[in-house]
Amino acid sequence: MLAIGFGSSESVERLGDWQDQNEMPFIFAEGPASMARTFNVTSQSTKFGISRDGVIQFRHGYGTSSADTWAERLSELATGS
Repeated sequence: MLAIGFGSSESVERLGDWQDQNEMPFIFAEGPASMARTFNVTSQSTKFGISRDGVIQFRHGYGTSSADTWAERLSELATGS
């Protein structure tokens, strides 16, 4: 899994520290500002699930989802199903 932030007020290092403290199995990276335009991100809290073949599987803006919902989404991305 790769979590990409761009234009964040937090550094990649700080996000990495948070990741370690919370045992999150992602790789954090900082993306270029052009990524927001390329993926038509219109709000700060936009989340994409992109399959390993580059297909956008889901897109969500502000709001919350249950832990079960996120577990299902992430599992589908991880397994490619």
